[in-house]
Amino acid sequence: MADVNCTVLVLIPKVVEPEQMSQFRPIALCNGIYKIVVKVLVNRLRPLLTDYIDDNQSAFIPDRLIMDNVLIAHELFHFLKHDNGGASRGAALKLDMEKAYERLSGQKVNFTKSNIYLSPATSPERQTQLCSLVDISSVADLGIYLQMPLIVGRNKNQSFGFLCDKVAARVRSWTKNLINYGGRVVYIKVVGQAIPTYIMGCYLIRIGCYLTSLLDDRISGQVTPLLGDGL
Repeated sequence: MADVNCTVLVLIPKVVEPEQMSQFRPIALCNGIYKIVVKVLVNRLRPLLTDYIDDNQSAFIPDRLIMDNVLIAHELFHFLKHDNGGASRGAALKLDMEKAYERLSGQKVNFTKSNIYLSPATSPERQTQLCSLVDISSVADLGIYLQMPLIVGRNKNQSFGFLCDKVAARVRSWTKNLINYGGRVVYIKVVGQAIPTYIMGCYLIRIGCYLTSLLDDRISGQVTPLLGDGL
């Protein structure tokens, strides 16, 4: 069983320029036999999964999309952001599990990486009291959830600007001698246009003109200074 359970650990960076080991996410790459055994176990246990998985864990329930979690989270933060009155105030916690990959029994919250988002209607004094009570720092934006921004403001270019960075970083890898004109067109359809597709399934983004211009310049060889040397 040691050979079957043998895996290769790969470190995936969490940030653009990682400098510490804590900024990497370990991913285990299993072999084919292990995946087959796991698939068989899942198929055998499938009739029992509905009895042991809650309804709010929609990512594990068949016939439900992971996009449902994104929509619920977006509506929650939209409500918190526009909560300007009333006797009650809302708050959202983003918890990070400490050593989630090493421990099989029990999980400990990493308060250093966890954050709390409070309604703008909450007074500064109450925010300070709540942060001291839970020992978690307060932030104005909890960042990315399932590769999508949790809070989308009026400035859509600022909220979805990271899409342009991803596309620009991908097309920078194109080389002059390896990709011809036809290859560039196919590459754009397969890779360049596929990057924003996932987010467009949930949000209506308004940076399409910039992305189109970005990719058109790369095809024709008239590259902007943002992309570096042309083809």
